[in-house]
Amino acid sequence: MLLSVGLARVCFLRDVAVKARKLLGDLVGIFDEFHWQVCRLFLVALRLMGKAPPPPSRVRTVVVIRNCFFGDFVVAIPALRRLRLAFPGARIVFLTATSFAAGWKDRPQEDGVFEIEPGLIDEVVQYRSEDVRSAAARFALGARLACSGQVLTVALCYSADSLLSRLKRVVLCRALDLPHPLGLTGVRTLPAQRWLNRWRCGRVGILHQHTAATACVDEALRHLGTLVVPVVPTATRTKVITNQPRLVGVAPFTKQPVKQWPLDRFADVMRSLTADMNVRFEIYGSRQERDQAMRLDAMLGEAVSKVSLCGELTPLQLRKRIETVDLLLCLDSGPAHIASLVGTPVVAIFSQITLHDFWRPWGPQGHLISVEVPCAACDTRTGECPLDTRACINGVPADIVLQRVRAVLAEGDSA
Repeated sequence: MLLSVGLARVCFLRDVAVKARKLLGDLVGIFDEFHWQVCRLFLVALRLMGKAPPPPSRVRTVVVIRNCFFGDFVVAIPALRRLRLAFPGARIVFLTATSFAAGWKDRPQEDGVFEIEPGLIDEVVQYRSEDVRSAAARFALGARLACSGQVLTVALCYSADSLLSRLKRVVLCRALDLPHPLGLTGVRTLPAQRWLNRWRCGRVGILHQHTAATACVDEALRHLGTLVVPVVPTATRTKVITNQPRLVGVAPFTKQPVKQWPLDRFADVMRSLTADMNVRFEIYGSRQERDQAMRLDAMLGEAVSKVSLCGELTPLQLRKRIETVDLLLCLDSGPAHIASLVGTPVVAIFSQITLHDFWRPWGPQGHLISVEVPCAACDTRTGECPLDTRACINGVPADIVLQRVRAVLAEGDSA
């Protein structure tokens, strides 16, 4: 009798917790929608008060504003394709305040980090805060951007980008005497309460970052009254069956410790694949990651066929290598997005520091592996785990990764 009563109470409390979580999720949704509508009206009012963009037929230069690192730039490439299709003869300038890690920039800029897909960008302008403090510096930077006639400014916002972040782009354009940036209302913003993210999981309106960048371009084109260019379909590949060993690319490194899956588990997966299948490996990374690549090589020994290309590839060369592999095994990093861009099957091991809907490999060939933890969506900005446990990445078992890699490779063989 007591046992039945206890079980009934447990079930009741469980139901109450589920309903409370759903109610909180609904309240967060209402709060987010109200916040977004207020922000949208404010941004539209600023646009009406700002310098108007030129007519589409007179646009000679398109300035694209986006502060980003390597993977952030890759996910914006579909949006840049649409801009190039809409303005085939214009000069497209990529304006960013972010410098990439030196390991990716091992050649001059024309062959460097931004040259992942030729023909999209004509010039990259990286600015620092000092470049907008004095009138002379602002004039020089603005003249450099507007050196080819009428200018159109487009801001590629991130999905859930804050209002403050968007206002900074408005201030930047005002300081450089550029037209008001279009695209600021292409995707919704979210409030700054990052701890609410766990109740935002699975909600409609949270776009993947490559979709968000494209939505910003579409919003800009609609405002100009131009025809929206056709959507470029997600890249796909045709499997070519050969007698050669299957080639698996491995990008096992990341700049943020909270995203780093243990190297010994990568070694376990690679050794098991070697024992089960006819597989050889290419290991990708930057110059700064060569020491870690040497550690991984020592773990693997001579029985595993592998070659380390750490620090030997420009981003364009890395793209060409990823296009040739049968599968890419990686972390939440730039190579995962390159694989999505070119249609290569990718198995990506993710932590839980942010919402997966924002950053997961996109397209039908993207496979994500992660584990649920109570502290999900912590959105740490330091690269370190706030609890110093890294449970969301250390909790991913090697056998689950191995099973997924085997299944994707087998699916490719049967295609």
